[in-house]
Amino acid sequence: MFIMPVGAASVSVSKSYNSFTQSAVDATAYTFSGVAIGTAATGRRIVVGVSANNSANAVSTLTVGGVSATLVAVIQSSGGQGELWECVLATGTTADVVVTPTALNSACGVTMWSLYDTGGTYHDSGTSDSDTAPSVSIDIPAGGVVLAVQGSNRSGAKVSNFTFGNIDEDHETNGESNGKHAAASKLYAEAQSSLAITSGPAETMNQAGFSVASWGP
Repeated sequence: MFIMPVGAASVSVSKSYNSFTQSAVDATAYTFSGVAIGTAATGRRIVVGVSANNSANAVSTLTVGGVSATLVAVIQSSGGQGELWECVLATGTTADVVVTPTALNSACGVTMWSLYDTGGTYHDSGTSDSDTAPSVSIDIPAGGVVLAVQGSNRSGAKVSNFTFGNIDEDHETNGESNGKHAAASKLYAEAQSSLAITSGPAETMNQAGFSVASWGP
């Protein structure tokens, strides 16, 4: 007879990292056309990681395929911004993503994930604006997933690379000027309590915005 391990879930979330797209123009609204959003399915949850790294302002509204998304987590430190937004969109494999900041931004990037078999909206979230060792303690349900997004800036030269902890890098992309966008995700079969999700840059940053959230089945 099979005995399920303590802390494991009978149903698990599945995830897909789909794409990253950015714009380096000054704007009060950004439209990213035909962005990949994963395989269509009933209950599919789209999570958007918004990152910026120069003259960043918090996002006021975000839509995916015309569907309004809900804010999950936000951190903004003048030159480093990381936000997570979510919505449910069952149809389509691509969609237009429209990001409207509260004021003029000089850059914007969007990381797209799709989640399947989630039990509802996000379970836990947290942020960090540390310039040297961004870290967020997060609870993750059994069979759940954790996602993270980061926008950073460094005076004089770009941050050369990130080393994520307890989460797997999905992308690391140079941004405007000396900025960098990065995102990561990981599935967990067993429940985690106050797990430290970290992003260790190779050099001290001038500004960083690191947002993390989890979802369960």
